[in-house]
Amino acid sequence: MFVSRQQTYILEVLQKMGCIRRTQLLALVRAAFWRPDLEITEPRLDVMLRQLRHITDDVRMDEQMVYLEGCAEQPRYLEALDVMLELTEGRPREFEVLRGKEPLLLYFLHGRGRGRGIWVADLAEGYVITPQNSDSELGERTVWISASGEPPETLLLPLGHFFAARKQDGMHRFYGATET
Repeated sequence: MFVSRQQTYILEVLQKMGCIRRTQLLALVRAAFWRPDLEITEPRLDVMLRQLRHITDDVRMDEQMVYLEGCAEQPRYLEALDVMLELTEGRPREFEVLRGKEPLLLYFLHGRGRGRGIWVADLAEGYVITPQNSDSELGERTVWISASGEPPETLLLPLGHFFAARKQDGMHRFYGATET
């Protein structure tokens, strides 16, 4: 059976993420295949997903999620993807999921020309950001997220680092370091 470029892209995203919210997938597919004469709508995405499900048994979906067989939902990566979509207004140039490179979760490019790279990292309990690890382990522009959605009271961020505080509506408020 024929697989469209959009369906190939969906499979690539699923291989990176394992599972993804339908809303996130829709935003990524819209951004990747934007044309004035073609609108990727929810019904169109649903058709592509149903076709993929019949082509490969690995693709699964429910009301909220699309996932590969055997992949469990990973909230930290899903939130990192939300942060990326917010910062790029739903149009990242490219992104990479960084499994096994904790605290890093995601890297993405946005902007024109060569683009600007941003890292999304998990501020796990007990992790301390220091000038040494912020320069060596992390990128110069890093957005931190936490399981609670709130920054620790003693959080000190180096320049170029931000914290994404989760609001009740699921969006984020971004706080950054200032020069003193």
